[in-house]
Amino acid sequence: MVTEGLNTVEAKPEEFELRLSVLYATLFVPNAVHLAFFPLWLRDNGLSAVEISTLLAAPVLVRIFAAPPVTFYADRSPERAHVMIVISALSLILSLLLAIDLTFSGLFILVCLMSATWSPQVPLADSIALSGVRRFGIDFASIRIWGSVAFLAVNICAGLAIERFSSAVVPILLMGAFASVLTAACFMPKLGRRRRLSDAGPGPAGPQSLRRPAVLMFLVATGLIQASHGYLYSFGSIYWKEIGISAEMVGLLWASPVFAEIVLFNSYRRIFGRMRPESILLVAGGVAVLRWALFPLIGNTGFGFSGFFLVQLLHGFSFGATYLAQQAYLAHAVPEEQSGSAQGLAVFVQGIIMAIVMFASGPLYDLTKGAGFAVMAFVALAGVLLGYWFSILHAKER
Repeated sequence: MVTEGLNTVEAKPEEFELRLSVLYATLFVPNAVHLAFFPLWLRDNGLSAVEISTLLAAPVLVRIFAAPPVTFYADRSPERAHVMIVISALSLILSLLLAIDLTFSGLFILVCLMSATWSPQVPLADSIALSGVRRFGIDFASIRIWGSVAFLAVNICAGLAIERFSSAVVPILLMGAFASVLTAACFMPKLGRRRRLSDAGPGPAGPQSLRRPAVLMFLVATGLIQASHGYLYSFGSIYWKEIGISAEMVGLLWASPVFAEIVLFNSYRRIFGRMRPESILLVAGGVAVLRWALFPLIGNTGFGFSGFFLVQLLHGFSFGATYLAQQAYLAHAVPEEQSGSAQGLAVFVQGIIMAIVMFASGPLYDLTKGAGFAVMAFVALAGVLLGYWFSILHAKER
């Protein structure tokens, strides 16, 4: 990850890294609960596979149109932290409605509204963190790692709670998770207005950065690799429960990849410090192809929990390295003044791809069950091929 900041006399906010690390930790608490256990809660409330995939994919589609305007507005607001406080408060208020016995239509509306306020939070945090990279030379991975640490801990604890009390506690866990985000947002670093392009110093970035075809190509390539995780996000927990793995063990299966992610973030500089973002992307995408190709083999050969546990460790590369490759590329290709908009564009491009995959996951799961993971290997492969094409074109530009 690029960590060289600009030469400046600007003072870094007090405890910048600590406060931003706490924010990242809380941001991934609702993610941990929702990703691993919200589908179980929906299933236990009598929803079909198609209804579940709809309720999981529709918010992804909503975030395509909700996150970019919020991050675009944050780019032009006097203080991005204030935007974070408002949207995190709205997320908490909406999560309280999960306690109401809603119909499918009511749940559909609620999860879409929650997505509109929830989905801009991580991109907004990323834009602030990348401002720290540029201004103060901070190590992005060393801050982002705490989101993975929190995700790991919450997966395990939530799995234990659900094993003991049933999935009925999922709405309560989500409410508490959003309350923690709001609390951390109130103490997050405040950086004021972004530097203008004229203050950004020399480099490849410029006013038209977001209109460059290379930026869009890189985001589509990363989006395909990230979207290959959509089938797992939609039906991983349900599939594991159906083949006899307990909720407690399901929590561990969600925790193990995040442990790998933590290890990767901690050693990112040593592993990838000399590599270009496009090279990192190719490695990450190749691992994603391998991961999804192995998934149905494990289910069919009876290796069960232990086999899935080991393959889940590949998540550190298939997701973590892909994510960091994207951030490294955007830090280099897009000026600080447009960093929020760049994160919004990434959400838009990748959200379209993820929504398509997740909408298709319901019918695919009904038809194939565990074999559907093999289809995700081809989705990741498409990202690898596009990333390879990008690397060839980008090499000609250098």
